Amino acid sequence: MASTFSELDDLVALITTAVADVKAEYTKLNLPFPKLADVNPHPIDSTIIPQKLQRATQTISGACAQLSALVVPPSQIMYMRAGDFITTASLRVALESNIADILKDHPDGLHVSEVASRSGIEQGKIGRVLRLLATKHCFREVKKDVWANNRLSVGLLQDNPLRYIIAFNADDSGKAGGYLYETLEDKVSGPSYAVEHTPFARFHGKPVWDFFLDNPDRSQRFSKGMPGFAQVFDTNTMIHGYPWQDIPAGSTLCDVGGGFGHISMNIARLNPGLRVVLQDLPSNVEPAKALWQAQASDIIQAGKIEFVPIDFFKDIPVAGCDYYYMKHVIHNWPDNASKTILANVKKAMQPNSRLILQEYVIQHTSRDQDNAQNDLETAPEPLLPNFGEGRFLRYRLDLSMMIVFGSHERTLDNFKELGNAVGLELVEVRNCGELSAIEYRLAEP
Repeated sequence: MASTFSELDDLVALITTAVADVKAEYTKLNLPFPKLADVNPHPIDSTIIPQKLQRATQTISGACAQLSALVVPPSQIMYMRAGDFITTASLRVALESNIADILKDHPDGLHVSEVASRSGIEQGKIGRVLRLLATKHCFREVKKDVWANNRLSVGLLQDNPLRYIIAFNADDSGKAGGYLYETLEDKVSGPSYAVEHTPFARFHGKPVWDFFLDNPDRSQRFSKGMPGFAQVFDTNTMIHGYPWQDIPAGSTLCDVGGGFGHISMNIARLNPGLRVVLQDLPSNVEPAKALWQAQASDIIQAGKIEFVPIDFFKDIPVAGCDYYYMKHVIHNWPDNASKTILANVKKAMQPNSRLILQEYVIQHTSRDQDNAQNDLETAPEPLLPNFGEGRFLRYRLDLSMMIVFGSHERTLDNFKELGNAVGLELVEVRNCGELSAIEYRLAEP
């Protein structure tokens, strides 16, 4: 008879092996392992994470969560999950009252009475909020009622862009999420993917883009959070996750909807023989030029960057480029709008061109044969094949896109269907850290 503890033992074994991998990778990088009490930036925070290290951390996260689901009474787990909003609400209190900044110059801690005085929140209540967050390892109680920052809470400092994307999630988006059920069961908004029919629009009385127009402070906060978004979703891993350095000199990369071109600038650094065409809305062209002049003037002087305005719903990108690249563009739009964007890119492509999307690929949670996805990495058993909690970010983002934009992250089948609908064939999916590189070519006639 098989041991009744087999799943427990297998999960512990996965954790043990993954911890050994983490130690080996930090040793290889010649980096000390961070401590939760640290408040200064750690070198790993600005390092492109090796795939083996990332896989180990995903395994640890997924296995620990599954282990907890096995051993903790189900009633407690479900009750705590239904109360996740309390953690979100507590984070918003810490954000709006600038607790991290109040503690910034007090590494040995500050008594709760002083925190209360500076934040304007009653002493007993702010202490309870901090205690809940510290129980989640955000902030640190150095001794009774004396509070200090730690490795997590410094993400809430006003000079950290992560703060602003957390604020959007805890405030504008988080409040709207409470209307998800009402939106889904409604006979009009339920089947609709229009941005006018989202929980965000239901709660705020207008779609997100109109909300930003009417609330410029909220729009500015969201924009300030974009570098923080890049931190969370590790978008820079694309630079080394795709073989840009192997592209022949003289090839052209068209960065469609590339904003100011942070990623394509780094790709150009990696392959100096590459020529870049950066395309985004007209309002972004001059700021992009200023950024490149400040950070990559040598590329401008060499004539290897061109700035071209585009509305990718109406315009065709610069024709005949070897590579077209779109980072986190398609996930902002429902299928019909995404097909319009991809169809316009397809019109610009030549027979040897490639289109590369940098996006999440959603995996199923079952291992049955119908759901086998040989092109995607699956977790070892007994983990869920999608790594469970280890890759939860993409599933949370998927629902966030539903709540705010009426759009979604996509499965491998979804990406194939999108391509087929506009005459593009999916060639390959590469694992590039958190995100994947989804590569298309023109379909055979």
